Amino acid sequence: MIFGKEPGFDGIVTIIYECAYFFGRWEHSLYESERLKKESLISQLELLKTRSARIFINSLNALITLVPEDPKLFRTIHPAAFQCIPARAELQ
Repeated sequence: MIFGKEPGFDGIVTIIYECAYFFGRWEHSLYESERLKKESLISQLELLKTRSARIFINSLNALITLVPEDPKLFRTIHPAAFQCIPARAELQ
C-alpha cells in the first residue's frame, strides 16, 4: 500500500509513464552533453590552429630581426648550418 491506497491500474500506468519520461529526458541530456563536448573540442582545435599560425609567424619575425644582429645565431638555429668549423675560424 502506498499512502493508504492500494495501487491500481492507474497507478501502474502513471509509474510506467513517469519512468519512460525520466529515461527519455536522461537520454536527451546524454545526447546534449556529447554534442556540447564535440562542439567544445572543435572550437578548441580551431583556436589552436589560429594560435599556432600566429605563433609561427611571430617566431619567424623574431628570427628575421635577430639573425642580422648576430649571424652566429643562425648557425645555432638552422640544422643545416651544423658543421665542423675550426675554433680559430669561429672566433674571427
